[in-house]
Amino acid sequence: MLSIPSWLFVLGGFVSISGFLIAYNFYSNFLLYSLDPDFLKARYLSVGLTFLLLQLIIALPFLYSQFKGSIGLANTPGGSARDSVASGESPLYLDAPLMASSLLMVVNLYMVAVFIPARSVAFLSEAWIAIMFVFSITIFGNLAIVPFSKIIEDPYRSRFVHYAHWVVLGLLIIADGYEFNTLFPTLIEMLYRNGWTFIVLTSMEYVVLARVLRRDREFSATINGATEISAGKARRTRSHSRFYLWCTTIATLTPFYYLAVLSFAFTVYPYIPVSRGGGDYDASPEVALYFSDDAGTQIPPDLLDHSQQTDHVKSLPVIIIFVGDNSIYVAQKRDKNGPKDWRRRDNWPHVYEVNKRAIVAIQEITL
Repeated sequence: MLSIPSWLFVLGGFVSISGFLIAYNFYSNFLLYSLDPDFLKARYLSVGLTFLLLQLIIALPFLYSQFKGSIGLANTPGGSARDSVASGESPLYLDAPLMASSLLMVVNLYMVAVFIPARSVAFLSEAWIAIMFVFSITIFGNLAIVPFSKIIEDPYRSRFVHYAHWVVLGLLIIADGYEFNTLFPTLIEMLYRNGWTFIVLTSMEYVVLARVLRRDREFSATINGATEISAGKARRTRSHSRFYLWCTTIATLTPFYYLAVLSFAFTVYPYIPVSRGGGDYDASPEVALYFSDDAGTQIPPDLLDHSQQTDHVKSLPVIIIFVGDNSIYVAQKRDKNGPKDWRRRDNWPHVYEVNKRAIVAIQEITL
C-alpha cells in the first residue's frame, strides 16, 4: 500500500487554511461571511497554492544569498567556482545573472498561470512566440554557454561565461517587455495600491528565518568544536537552546504570516482574474438570470428587467460574485464605476443574494 508522507498532510493543511483565510477576508468586503468551512474545496486549495507559490518566488533571492557559499556558488567574475565550471571540472554553476534569468522564467510561468484571464485568447495568440522565446533562451541558451566557452582561451573563458549570462538576461527582459506589455499597468497599480506590503512582509519572514537557520548552524558548530568530555553537555545545551529558538521563531513568524495573508487578500487577490480563482471581475462575462414564476419575494426588485417580455422573469445583466451552497451572489457590472474600481477597498459594489431555487436558467450575454 502506498504511504503518504506526513509532511505532505501538513503542507496540504497549510495551503488549504491559507486559501480559506484569504477568501474569507476578501469576500468579507462584499459582506459575505457564510463561506463553506470545508478546507478541502478546490477553490481554497487553488488560492492557497497561489499564495504559497508567490511567497516562494519572493524567497528565491534569499535562498540564493543564504546557500550560495555553502555549495560553492560564485557571483563575481573570476570566482573559483566559475573558473572550475568554465574549465569543465564541475557541472555546478550559478551566478547572479543566471540566477536572475532563472527567477525571471519562474515569474513568467506564475504571471501566465495566475494573472492572465483564462478567456484571454488574444493575449495567448499574440504573445505565444514571446513566451516560447523566454523559455527557450532561458533553458537552452544558458545550457549552451558553458560547452561553447571551451573554445575560448584562458583567462577570458570565465569572463565570457559571466557576461554571456548577462546577455541572456537582457534578451529575457526585452522579451518580457513585449510579452507582458498589457499586464504591466495592472501590476504597477497593484504594487502602488499597497501590494508592496505583501512583498515586505514576506521578505521579513525569510529574513527572520535566515537568521534563525544561521543561529542553528552556530549551535552545531559549537558541538563539533567541543571536547569529548564536554560534548554531552554541549549537546544538551544545544537541544534546549534549539527548542527555545524555534519556539521564539514560531511566535515571531505567525503574526508575519497572518499579516501576509491579509495583505495578499486585500492587495494581490483583487488583481487575480476570477477565471484563475481570484477576485478580479473585470474579464468576467455578464449573464442574465431567468427566474421561476413562483419565485416571488426571493428575487431582489432592483435586479428585474422589465424592458423585455419573456416566458420567465428575467434579471438585468449581472456578473456572478460568489456561488454558495444555497444562494448565488451577483452584482451589476457598471455599479461603482465597474470592476476595475472595485479593487479599491472603499468602492465595493452592491451585492444581491438570489436563492438557487428561484433560478431556472443562466444565460451568458454576448455582444
